[in-house]
Amino acid sequence: MRTEFSNEVIDQWKIIGPVMTALGSITRQRIIMLFEPGEQLNIKKIADQFNLSRTAVVHHIGVLQDAGILKGERVGKEVVMYVDWELISITMDKIKSYIATFGNAAKSLGHS
Repeated sequence: MRTEFSNEVIDQWKIIGPVMTALGSITRQRIIMLFEPGEQLNIKKIADQFNLSRTAVVHHIGVLQDAGILKGERVGKEVVMYVDWELISITMDKIKSYIATFGNAAKSLGHS
């Protein structure tokens, strides 16, 4: 069992953790998948795609915003949302790097 972690790993997982938590919900995954590349959607357009209350959808959007996955921008009287695909990509790269480093070490020790 690993009981010590470098500060570098801990710092990386401070970013990874909220993103993975936010993407742990099927509803939030579906919200992200609504967006075409470069597309911006307002909350109403997002909410209309779900059989959930607007309050529930706004909660899920808030979790995605807190993780940095969804960004909002005021355009006139409405707020449009867009996906920070770079953050998702960086998160996946960090996870792959962690697995390559520590997963391969476990494999060489006979753990699978």
